[in-house]
Amino acid sequence: MQSGITDNKWRVSAVVQAHGKILCTDTEDGRIGYLDDVYTEYGEPLHQERTSQPYMIKGNSQYWAENELFMETGTGLSLGQGSDPQIRMSYSDDGGRTFTADRARAFGKIGEYNKRVVWRRLGRVPFNRVVRFINTDPVKANILKMEGTLEEGYN
Repeated sequence: MQSGITDNKWRVSAVVQAHGKILCTDTEDGRIGYLDDVYTEYGEPLHQERTSQPYMIKGNSQYWAENELFMETGTGLSLGQGSDPQIRMSYSDDGGRTFTADRARAFGKIGEYNKRVVWRRLGRVPFNRVVRFINTDPVKANILKMEGTLEEGYN
């Protein structure tokens, strides 16, 4: 099973280059900020959330044995929040109305480039499971793809 992951809305509403910086306005409160290579918004860590589309599995329930997130790993910071970055996964079996408790996995301290991000024993999958990933550490969290292993015969 593979899925495209969609990102939630970015807070920037307008962008202009001036005074040697790329300035932007905030959709939430109208503040003016600037873009740089730091993964924060106005000094606070970014709330990075990605949610999948509902999975349709031909009307049959199955058992979700494993889910692996392929992402850029080893992007941790040397100190403080983000030195051991975590990504949290939860899922919804009612099309995205309610979600399970988050299950966190580390995605690589600085230099841990071969870190695998895997969740196992994720239960019965109905026809409309939605998966959500959240990262609040101020580090790069590029998701490349997600793959799951389904076992048939769990009706």
